Amino acid sequence: WIKRDSTGRVMLIATQGEGTHNTEGSAFYFGFLDDNTVYCTFWDDTPTITSKAYTDLLWHHYACTYDQQSMKRTIYVDGQPAVSSNARIPYQNQGDFVIGQNGAALDLDQYLHGEMDNLLVVNRALSSAEMVDVFETPMAVFDLDEAPGSQRFINGVDGGTDGVCSGTACPAMGVAGKAFTAARFDGVDDAITIPGNTSIPLTNSSFTLSAWAKRDRSGALDILMSQGIGATNQGMHFGFRPTNVFTCAFFGDDLDTTATYTDTEWHHWVCTYDATSRRRTLYRDGQQVASDTAQSNYEGTGGATHIGNRFANSGYFQGTIDEVGVFPEALSADAVEQLYQKVKIQDASTLTCQLPLAESDGQVAFGVLTLRETTTRLGDISQTVTRTVTVDNDNPIVTIRTLDNNQYVSVNNTDGGMVSVSGVATDTTSYIAGVQVQTDGGGGAWIDVSGTEAWAYNWDVSGRPDGKHTVTVQAFDAVGNASAGQSVSFIVDRTAPTIWAVSTVQPTQNAAGQWYVPLIGNVSDPNA
Repeated sequence: WIKRDSTGRVMLIATQGEGTHNTEGSAFYFGFLDDNTVYCTFWDDTPTITSKAYTDLLWHHYACTYDQQSMKRTIYVDGQPAVSSNARIPYQNQGDFVIGQNGAALDLDQYLHGEMDNLLVVNRALSSAEMVDVFETPMAVFDLDEAPGSQRFINGVDGGTDGVCSGTACPAMGVAGKAFTAARFDGVDDAITIPGNTSIPLTNSSFTLSAWAKRDRSGALDILMSQGIGATNQGMHFGFRPTNVFTCAFFGDDLDTTATYTDTEWHHWVCTYDATSRRRTLYRDGQQVASDTAQSNYEGTGGATHIGNRFANSGYFQGTIDEVGVFPEALSADAVEQLYQKVKIQDASTLTCQLPLAESDGQVAFGVLTLRETTTRLGDISQTVTRTVTVDNDNPIVTIRTLDNNQYVSVNNTDGGMVSVSGVATDTTSYIAGVQVQTDGGGGAWIDVSGTEAWAYNWDVSGRPDGKHTVTVQAFDAVGNASAGQSVSFIVDRTAPTIWAVSTVQPTQNAAGQWYVPLIGNVSDPNA
């Protein structure tokens, strides 16, 4: 993390090696050029340089990765790849690793002018996803899982400053939280203070604030977190106003929700702020509820950060607070949603897997399963989490009930020429998601029908000739397994039979003198 004090000059973030002449790749350089672009290179190599110049004096995260096998170098800015190129020669040196100056040429004025934090060196090239994780690493995490009577509160970030309280002004610890235990504040004088001017540096910087809160009252100033003093753009405070709107405020330059919130349930609150665009956004339970463009960056003069009250001993929160986090960048909406879903900020106990599914034309109800078990730094003490996963590997069964095979059907074209086909479908393990039919082969086309377990289809045969027609039905279950096709044929007969007599009639007389006239003829039907 770098926050420069000036621009327009060569500044080195880190170097290694001596840059020996006639020895290609004998030194490594990572820093800024005088045109404010970022570069990463080896001695006597073509450098990897960003096309964008970075001229603001805000905190940014800069990184350079190098893959030894492919010789690919990539520069990242704020977690995103800015430029990549292949080195012409490999890096092939060791020696002193120098931070903030050109170690290969100490006589040159290429010192870094500004502030640096959390320098990380890894012995491999991190992936893009891993670089996002590095960028989104919080600067402060207070899980508030301390035991009753605690007066010190662990900052879970390595090297972070712990919070403290004193005597009766300490919150009650060990109460039921959103994740394990939490801190309950009395709304009178309870607060946690993170001391130091640089313990949580938010001035003129991008940041994200997050906390779980369960309010015990409404209609009061209940602040979850604050920093600074009561002067315009110098007093950051994050919490509820007496009007029950939620605010992310800089003092005189504030973002308030339109909606009011008076319930006393657990909710996850997040404020993100981008110092470059001055975009400020509030989230409740992973969903955006307000946003604006601030008039100015938060310009606080540093000082302590408070949990459970506002600066100047006001706005004491009454209720329970859990999982407080501060990040040195404006988290994306997706990252905020993920933070809400996993509850604990420092929780790596999440497994995402792709479920194997048989190929079919059916709808896939789900393909990705996420398993999560919340942990605490004290271990899984009393929590039992059960996950039940049902594997559906059987095919559904479909039956046609309204027609017998080779049944004759009389169709009247004046009423639409409809033949009704209906039946049932069942699945032992899950449920029927859909039924389709195919008519007279259909050229491979399948038609969705109404219903699932009980289904029906009205086939318009007004444009079809008399004779045999076939309908085939298949069903799909929740995960896309398809039944065997069931077919039935029926005969459409719209034509009346034809009857005629022979043209010659020969009467005869019996012994009693009675005459008989034999009538002889034929009857035919083309379809029956």
